[in-house]
Amino acid sequence: MTMDEFLKLEYGSVVISKSNPEEEYEIIDTDVFGESYRGREHCVLGARGKITHRDIRIDRGNLKYWDIANYNM
Repeated sequence: MTMDEFLKLEYGSVVISKSNPEEEYEIIDTDVFGESYRGREHCVLGARGKITHRDIRIDRGNLKYWDIANYNM
């Protein structure tokens, strides 16, 4: 996933791990760490596995490990 793709993700969008493409994760949360909002590129997105219900976090530091399955439009 690129930074541009990350910035387009919304609640309900689905991502897949490049190492385990069978598991889909749905974006369910947006977190802002720190004292103030510094822009979308500094946000951390929370996602939950559709099969395992495992919670994960996606941020600009681990974008390269994820692909977009579909955008919530």
